[in-house]
Amino acid sequence: MNGPFDAPSPPGSEFDLPALGARSVPSAAFDAPASAWNRAVDPAGTVDTLCARTEWLWSFHEVFLPARPLLCWQRGDDLLAFAASRVPGIGPVFEPIETHWLFGACLLGTGATRLLWDVLVALQRGQPARAPRAVLVSGLVDAEPLLEQGAAVGLPVFGQTLAPVQLRSASLAGGIGGWLMRRSGHFRRRLRAGLRRVDAEGVTAERHCPSDATSAAELYERMLDVERRSWKGLGACGMAEPGSREFYGVMLRRLAAGGHARVLFARHRGHDVGFVFGGCVDGIYRGQQFSFDASWTHHSLGNWLQWQQLLWLTEAGAERYDLGPLMDYKVHWAEQELRSAAVVLRFG
Repeated sequence: MNGPFDAPSPPGSEFDLPALGARSVPSAAFDAPASAWNRAVDPAGTVDTLCARTEWLWSFHEVFLPARPLLCWQRGDDLLAFAASRVPGIGPVFEPIETHWLFGACLLGTGATRLLWDVLVALQRGQPARAPRAVLVSGLVDAEPLLEQGAAVGLPVFGQTLAPVQLRSASLAGGIGGWLMRRSGHFRRRLRAGLRRVDAEGVTAERHCPSDATSAAELYERMLDVERRSWKGLGACGMAEPGSREFYGVMLRRLAAGGHARVLFARHRGHDVGFVFGGCVDGIYRGQQFSFDASWTHHSLGNWLQWQQLLWLTEAGAERYDLGPLMDYKVHWAEQELRSAAVVLRFG
């Protein structure tokens, strides 16, 4: 075998490292709502919690880069998951399964950093044909432990920390009242005025928690219909475009399989005029997409949708609302800044 980088199918037991007590795990074994990978996702050890799960990671792999072999290892409760690839001028690399935004995690478990270095040392010294020339690790709460352990392993390695991914999050402690108290008075006044305008138009909220592929697909078609009428759809830059359309569709299917999907529509006179969707796991909601008909641009419908989702989440006892990457408007909605670190390791 030529190694994972040229292989047409994912590697298997030849990547077992019994001397380390680590075994290679078929990537399909992690692609389930209650898999060992998803059970290992801990908010204390991850930044973007939902994007550390397979609903995000495996959906990206399936849609965007399915030809890359996935390399997964497990030792006790510690897990690693990378994709094998080749980079011009560098050669074989291990990279995150999700490489576009670098929201996802590669390491799970309190001993996963140690496991990574053990695997890299074993490959570099015992299986050099399968050893990477570089490794990109994303989704780290703190990059320093990884670099500190790397300095002690005795390999010729250069580590470089990338600019962190900045994310925004809102605490839902104290319910909707607690969330409002953490907003400025100016923001609260503007929000209430906008909500009154939308309510006066007779807009209502329709909540859905799909639990199977059929219901997820039906809801997704409704979402795409709204998206095509939004400013993003009209500008051919939204969720309805090729790639994004498939990605969010399969992600919604995976979220539904575990009962984690949350979809809310704005309805007006029997028609969908807006939607917001995301996933909620263990009290942490991560928004994915929201959109509304372009004819409603001056009606504060976007704020109304976010508010309705917050009402739903706080009624259900959710603890946190993750809004994803930093944007100006999110500063007003989410008071917490989260930073996800990434590190590049280069071997000489």
